[in-house]
Amino acid sequence: MSFPNATDAHNQATDNITVLSEIQAIELAVLNSVQAGQLSNTGIGGTTTMTNNTTGPAYYSVWQGTTTNDSYAANMQNVINYFSGLGYGIKRVTNTVTGNTFLWYVTW
Repeated sequence: MSFPNATDAHNQATDNITVLSEIQAIELAVLNSVQAGQLSNTGIGGTTTMTNNTTGPAYYSVWQGTTTNDSYAANMQNVINYFSGLGYGIKRVTNTVTGNTFLWYVTW
């Protein structure tokens, strides 16, 4: 076994299942919106690991900068990078219903 390079270390520290689940949920919401003739999708989330009422507040806190968790920050950035790489606009917006979680806002 050799010492991992920075990219490998980063990838190993990222929760790939969470990132994949988040991406799939957003993809489904985008496809449904496209099918409906919309040019954006607001409020994606609420049921995913990063946006639900159980684990979402921890991700929200990292996003807001009130706590530090490099893995959570990397997970969120991986989702953003994935959709940005496909040409989508993507950002997080505060879920006004909870006030302590976020929703994904995607445009195309």
